[in-house]
Amino acid sequence: MTRERDHYLSAMHLRGFSPDGRRLWQLDQDDRSLRRVSVRDAGVERHLNTIILDDAVDRSLETYMARTNEDQAAPVLQRLRLAPTGRSCSRPRRTTRSPAT
Repeated sequence: MTRERDHYLSAMHLRGFSPDGRRLWQLDQDDRSLRRVSVRDAGVERHLNTIILDDAVDRSLETYMARTNEDQAAPVLQRLRLAPTGRSCSRPRRTTRSPAT
């Protein structure tokens, strides 16, 4: 079964707008109504990243974007979210000591 629902704003980013990391408010642009939805169901469009050429369906763009964007960026974004305000969230640098003279 292929995934047909693609986020136009990744779930990784959407979680940052959710107090519990699972649900958030979504505005329907057509009727201006607000709905509480899961991150999984927010900001999705069917076949957004699907390439269809001569009746062949290619989902490699979605696979590539998920791997490069979410898999690699998610840990960094999570560290940024958890960092105390005004403090660096980078890992401590190792210092090398010069030999005693």
